Amino acid sequence: MQSWISYDDGQTWSGLALAPTGTTGKWKATLKVPGGTHTPKYASLRTVATDGNGHSVDQTVERAFGIR
Repeated sequence: MQSWISYDDGQTWSGLALAPTGTTGKWKATLKVPGGTHTPKYASLRTVATDGNGHSVDQTVERAFGIR
């Protein structure tokens, strides 16, 4: 599985390091939100998962969550 995050509505994407949680099929990622004078207001997420038979799903959620 591969995942990315975007803080500019999908114009640029950065890879996310995923770690299994110990529960089958569940993963976690630690996010570091850019700061400074251009702190983003939203984050978009994209994930691609492929099974052992080569079937895949590609999902993008624009503005998945807001940033305070």
